[in-house]
Amino acid sequence: NKTIQNLNIQRNMNLSVKQELMSDVENFEREANLLDNIVPSVLNLPKKYSEPSALGSFLADEIKTEAQSDIAFISTGFLMKPLEYQPNSYITKYKLKKAMIAENFIKKAELSAEEIYEVFQHAMQKNGYSNGGSNQKFLQCSNNIRLEGQSNPVKGIWELKQVYINDEPLFDSDMNPINPEEKYVCAMDAYIADGGQGFITLQKAKKEDVIFDNKPLRINDALLNGLVKAPQKYKEGETYPHFIIKTL
Repeated sequence: NKTIQNLNIQRNMNLSVKQELMSDVENFEREANLLDNIVPSVLNLPKKYSEPSALGSFLADEIKTEAQSDIAFISTGFLMKPLEYQPNSYITKYKLKKAMIAENFIKKAELSAEEIYEVFQHAMQKNGYSNGGSNQKFLQCSNNIRLEGQSNPVKGIWELKQVYINDEPLFDSDMNPINPEEKYVCAMDAYIADGGQGFITLQKAKKEDVIFDNKPLRINDALLNGLVKAPQKYKEGETYPHFIIKTL
């Protein structure tokens, strides 16, 4: 995995591999079975870092399904490369590793509307206001989530004003929870579940492993599972939808 990661970093930075090393690289790829085909390329899955993306929502939707949760969200940093549609081609082991090298476990927790607000406000508050617009705390979400908010240039933050789950608002016009006692089962990667990127609300929540096929589910396995099922579910060349963020 370290060798693969080093190759990914070099290629992602558009650095050329010296010609005399190309044969060694190609031999390694063959010996490690990285060029083995996994599944036909069917869906177009572009990736964006600080915006909703097809690849992000595709993975979050698959996690939601496998976790049997109400919603799912993951750290955007786990998505390294897009998986764009290529006619008459296959997704290889190497392409999959370039898209997702992480093997973090998936966790789930029951969160109230207020806790969900805290999670998404933390994720979004610096969206567009830090690192030239890059937001490391951004969460890629399942398609049944919709966020609405306002940019506040005076404070330098993006303020969350509403969260929808399955088109149902969680808050009234005064930002009070409509159903304060209701809990929502949320699936997420273990990194943010343990408080990574400052997600203290998730760190404090009681969590459990997501068990799928009699073993704890890993984020890379969820992506692979979704890709394997794609040829039976989607039209060839279709761009997968992504969740919506609306700035009021």
